[in-house]
Amino acid sequence: MNVLRKNNHELISQVNQQVVNLAKRGRFSGAVLIGTKEKVLYSQAYGLANTDKNILNSIDTKIQFSIDE
Repeated sequence: MNVLRKNNHELISQVNQQVVNLAKRGRFSGAVLIGTKEKVLYSQAYGLANTDKNILNSIDTKIQFSIDE
């Protein structure tokens, strides 16, 4: 394994560990995407998209954004 691949693997492992920890504590709900120009290295969804209906997030979940000023 070359150094770049090892570093990518370590980064993804660390990100996954942190996000899983946050999601388990209810501190994160959403999706994470890590990639290069050439390929997706990591994509994972966490938590609920709809808490009332208990619907899980997925990579394809559409999220409506709004900003209240």
